[in-house]
Amino acid sequence: MLLRSANMLGILANVADPRAATAAAFARAVAGTDGPIVVLSHFDADGLAAAAILVRALRTAGRDARAVIVGKGESPWDDAPRARLGTPALLVVADLGTRPEPVLPGVATVIIDHHVPTGAPADATTISGNGL
Repeated sequence: MLLRSANMLGILANVADPRAATAAAFARAVAGTDGPIVVLSHFDADGLAAAAILVRALRTAGRDARAVIVGKGESPWDDAPRARLGTPALLVVADLGTRPEPVLPGVATVIIDHHVPTGAPADATTISGNGL
C-alpha cells in the first residue's frame, strides 16, 4: 500500500501501474527537499541492496546521498543509529519496518518497506510492498 502521512492514498496492487505510482511518490518526496539525503537501512542482504540502489540512483540524479546501516541488535529508533544520521534534508528508511514513531522527528522522511506495517509516521511518505 502507498501511504502519505497516516492516510491511505491507494493500494499499489489496485492501481493501473504500481511501479509508476511508487516512482511518482518517491520523486515527489525527493523533489520537495534540498540538501543532503541519508538512506538508513538494515544490515541484511535486502537492506544492503536497497541502500546501494537508492544511494546510487540519488547520486545519479545529482543529489548528495549517503547510506547509514543499522547493525545487528540496533534499532533505528535508538540513540546510537540516530546520532550517525546528522540532520539530513531527507531521510529514506529502507527495510526497517514501518511504525508510527518517526526516526528523526521534524525531518522529511520516506519509508520503503515490505514488512507488515504497524503504522506510519505523520508527514512521512510510506511505500509498502507488503501483500503484493
